Amino acid sequence: MTMVIHESRRLYLPVPVVLWEALADMELRGFNVPKGMNIWSLLVTLHTDPENWGHGGLKFNPERFVNGITGACKLPYLYMPFEVGPRVLVIEPENGVNLLVKKL
Repeated sequence: MTMVIHESRRLYLPVPVVLWEALADMELRGFNVPKGMNIWSLLVTLHTDPENWGHGGLKFNPERFVNGITGACKLPYLYMPFEVGPRVLVIEPENGVNLLVKKL
């Protein structure tokens, strides 16, 4: 059940984009980003990138999470199921479908 939820959250996000604001002048992949500039990111792009998830990144495959998030992809910090950071769902089978949001 946990694997299915992780895979569903990876592919079917309720909010497809996140917005970050640069807090200082910086360089990002060769681009100068001035302080205060907004950076938009499509999470679906991060969640399906073949360099991170392999060639089957667009396919629904819960088995990719058999070894947890760190075993599912090369860069686990790019998996943002709640759109804002490292939070995951933890399911305790003895409690049925009760879900607990746990901060890593």
